[in-house]
Amino acid sequence: MHTKAKATAHQLEEITSQRMRGCRVIIHRDPMYGWGANLIASPAQAISLNGELQQIVAELRYRYDLSD
Repeated sequence: MHTKAKATAHQLEEITSQRMRGCRVIIHRDPMYGWGANLIASPAQAISLNGELQQIVAELRYRYDLSD
């Protein structure tokens, strides 16, 4: 069984934002996946970066659980 580290929403926001070249990201609880991320950007930028964000989030979900 894979043991995950715990991270706060703020920590996950910083990690994800760095990987997204400084774009602002908000982490939130998700009942299905444990946690999710929303990109704060212009509509055009959000559309073009959404795939990259989802890939990063999937990788980080494998490594981290959201702590309280």
